[in-house]
Amino acid sequence: RLTGGGWPSQRSWLTATLVLGVPCFAVAGLLGVLLPELGPLWGLVQTWVLAANFWKIPKVFLSFVGGGVKLNLRLREPVEPVSLMQFRAFFFIRCHTPPHVPTAASMFKLRLCIWQMCLVQPLLAFIQVVADWELVLGAQFVDNVQLHRTAKLFRFGSLLLCMAACRGFQNVIVVLNPNVKAGELQSIQMYCQSYIFSM
Repeated sequence: RLTGGGWPSQRSWLTATLVLGVPCFAVAGLLGVLLPELGPLWGLVQTWVLAANFWKIPKVFLSFVGGGVKLNLRLREPVEPVSLMQFRAFFFIRCHTPPHVPTAASMFKLRLCIWQMCLVQPLLAFIQVVADWELVLGAQFVDNVQLHRTAKLFRFGSLLLCMAACRGFQNVIVVLNPNVKAGELQSIQMYCQSYIFSM
């Protein structure tokens, strides 16, 4: 009704699907507590929800500049250099890359940095589930402690890379569209961080 069309706008539709992922994530976590024997399986379900939501994050950012086509057109114009990878945590951990002029290739790399988490997290969670069940069945070749340590290390690195790319995406959007409300972009960052810290 607000847009005058028969279908919600792209940003409204993406926002609705992202919001629906929150109760699914919470229910999977609750089932992991109520059914601890299936804890690894519910953890795998959580990573699937996480991957499905973060796959849409680049589209949400692009909706603030009118989509991918308008983004490429804007990048052909003179653009202020920005930090394309930036990470903040706990008010004292801050790291970022030197400012660079964003290009279509660099924006595609940022998308890949976000999408890699959609592949790495479910894959590592699946390996952990298989290793746990093999250990329960009496397999002697599974070094479960070492496997979990290695998997957590890779998962942590994947999450940090994804968050740094999201912050870089936000910096580019602010430069290309100065009229965008800072609160909207900040809410997307808080949404992403709440998922990642819960993992």
